[in-house]
Amino acid sequence: MSGTTNSDVLLVGGGLANCLIALRLHALRPDLRVTLLEAGPAPGGNHTWSFH
Repeated sequence: MSGTTNSDVLLVGGGLANCLIALRLHALRPDLRVTLLEAGPAPGGNHTWSFH
């Protein structure tokens, strides 16, 4: 990534918790600029999330 990115909120790690936080922040404050940093190829990790 090159250049500068301006954000109001920076979440480090794209696991389930931070993805849910980003979703909730967007629902409550759609005006906020949220950046999610993940070292892996995709947020959520190499998991299939299943809730019963």
